[in-house]
Amino acid sequence: MPIAKLPINSSRGPLCGPTCGSDVAGSESVSTEVLFDFRSSRFADDAMTLARTTGRALARCREALFIAEGDMGLAYTWLVSGYHAQADGPFVH
Repeated sequence: MPIAKLPINSSRGPLCGPTCGSDVAGSESVSTEVLFDFRSSRFADDAMTLARTTGRALARCREALFIAEGDMGLAYTWLVSGYHAQADGPFVH
């Protein structure tokens, strides 16, 4: 489900009407951690690397990488051994 995009509110005063989320500009700490994003160029590069190393179709590699939430090791295992392969650690989805 797409996230609703709202216009940027340059004033830092009280907002009128319904609002979504919080004012990031007013927060004291902003995380610089890069989150998993399947639209990023790194995701595309990782999928192409999986396609080269496994010999599988790029679309299949993108799907496996997406399901593995960007974990290349897990995606590779699933592409080579199948989805019945057990993961080394617990996964939270």
